[in-house]
Amino acid sequence: MVASEGEQALQRLFRVAGAIVAPERPKDPVAFAGMSRLFELAARLMGDEAFGFRVGAGMSPSEFGRFADFAFDAPSLRMGIHRAGRLSGLQNNALKLALDDTGSEAIWSLNYRREVASSCYHHAVHSMPAMMGLLKRFVGPRAMPTRIDVAMPPFRGASLLEDLAGVPVWSGAGRFAIVFPAAWLDAAVTRRPGGAAIMTTSDVFSYYTDRLPDTTAEALSIVMEPILEEGDLSLDRLASILGLSRRKIQRDLNADGIRFRDMLLAARMKRAQRLMLEGPEPIVQIALAVGYSDQSHFHRAFTAHVGAAPGRWRVAMGRREGV
Repeated sequence: MVASEGEQALQRLFRVAGAIVAPERPKDPVAFAGMSRLFELAARLMGDEAFGFRVGAGMSPSEFGRFADFAFDAPSLRMGIHRAGRLSGLQNNALKLALDDTGSEAIWSLNYRREVASSCYHHAVHSMPAMMGLLKRFVGPRAMPTRIDVAMPPFRGASLLEDLAGVPVWSGAGRFAIVFPAAWLDAAVTRRPGGAAIMTTSDVFSYYTDRLPDTTAEALSIVMEPILEEGDLSLDRLASILGLSRRKIQRDLNADGIRFRDMLLAARMKRAQRLMLEGPEPIVQIALAVGYSDQSHFHRAFTAHVGAAPGRWRVAMGRREGV
């Protein structure tokens, strides 16, 4: 009972933040704006100004993603940073990792999309323990950045971040980054720990079997899927989840010749068909699960969209409703 209540509380927290995942599809992509809000909300609820950094410090490279494993498996620090920057987009298309070699300093930064850049502090600093870990992997266990750059103006949690990270924090830098001597970039590792097999780029690509959305319409389809049961699902709600303006979304849909109403209908019908094929739930329950409070309304919409009544279509597909 306690575990169940804990899971429900966690789901509510995710929903409030907009980081919504369908229970039956836990590996589906999550809107980055919602994930970033989840970090910020959790930090506020816990009263922990260093929440993001503490979370990242407790994670292994593998928990950041397969691309991070590939970076740690590189022959040199420069190549490791290059691998992370080149392949992290398979997992997150809201930010890019970039390296600026000034000759004396190396600046490894997290560059967030403009729409989410103002509310991503805890997400940004949760990545920094892994970035610092990559330095230690190649340079040595005592290697530390010269400083950490933080985008926002001076803030109350800066001194706590300094204490935890063990390096100076520069606020108001206009970026999130770790800075270290450029000479370290050529540091190399000649022996792989434990004789582990050498990874390749194809290993990383084979792990990320589902590509991230390229268009606004694709992103909308992903974020609306887990909340289709909400009958009043609006474009404003979805815009908030994506961290985009309603005007931006409408403009992109118009450019692609897509009507939001048609898109929402298609998503509901697709999910209804999947639910009818996956289990024996009565049609009335499936109607509710895709946002129809009136079964007759669902019946008419399904018949018009698919060309057959729900029950007939289910039987034709070799399935039947449970008793």
